[in-house]
Amino acid sequence: MKLKLPKIKTNKANLLKLSTKLSFFLLILSLTAQVVITNKYAVKGNEMAALLNRQETLEREVSSLKLEISRISSLALIEEHAYALGFQEYNQPMAVISSAQFAAATTPGTGF
Repeated sequence: MKLKLPKIKTNKANLLKLSTKLSFFLLILSLTAQVVITNKYAVKGNEMAALLNRQETLEREVSSLKLEISRISSLALIEEHAYALGFQEYNQPMAVISSAQFAAATTPGTGF
C-alpha cells in the first residue's frame, strides 16, 4: 500500500513557495509605493518653499513701492516740484462766491 504523504508535502511545498513569492512581491510593491508617495510629498514641499520665498519677495517689493508712493505723494515734494516748474505762492485773498451768485451763473439760458 502506498502512502499519499508525498503529495501533501508537495502541495505544502508549493503553497509555501507561492506564499513566499507573494510576500516578496507585496514587499517590493509596498516599498515602491512608499518611494513614490514620499517623492511626491518632497516635490510638493520644495514647490511650497519656493512659493513662500516668492511671496516674501513680493511682499517686500509691495512695501517698498508703498513707501515710494508715499514719498512721491508727500505735499513737501509736490510743492518743491511746483516751485521748480515755475509756480508761485498765491498770497492774495480769494473772492468768496455766494450761493446766489453761483446759482445765477449756472442758470440755464445765461450761456454757461
